[in-house]
Amino acid sequence: MDASLATPQPAHYQRPRHQRRGIRQYFRVLGPGIVSGAADNDPSGVVTYTQVGATTGFGLLWLMAISTIVLFVIEEMSARLAICHKRGFAYVLRQRFGFRFAATSALAILTIGNLLPGSGS
Repeated sequence: MDASLATPQPAHYQRPRHQRRGIRQYFRVLGPGIVSGAADNDPSGVVTYTQVGATTGFGLLWLMAISTIVLFVIEEMSARLAICHKRGFAYVLRQRFGFRFAATSALAILTIGNLLPGSGS
C-alpha cells in the first residue's frame, strides 16, 4: 500500500494493544447461557437421549437440523423484539393482541409441550 494514501495519525497516537482475556472474563461474557444450556443434561435426560439414539440411529438427525434453524430464528426475533420494545415477548404479545389471546397462546404452548412424546422430563 502506498504510504501517501494512508490516513495520517497524530504524533501522539499509539495503536491500541490487544489484551488477553483470562478465563474469568471468558465465562463472564458467556453469562448464564452455560447454566441454561446444561440445565437439561441431568442423568435421566442423558439416559433418554442415549435410548432414543440407540433405537433410531441417525434417522432423526434431519429433525435436529430443522429444529436448530427454527430455534435460531425464533431466538433472534424474540431478542430483537425485546431490544426494540424494552419488554419481553409475552408482554408485547399481551399489549398487541390482548390478555385473552396471550393467555390462550401460553396455555396452548404449555399443553402441546407436555403432550408431545419425548418432551419434558
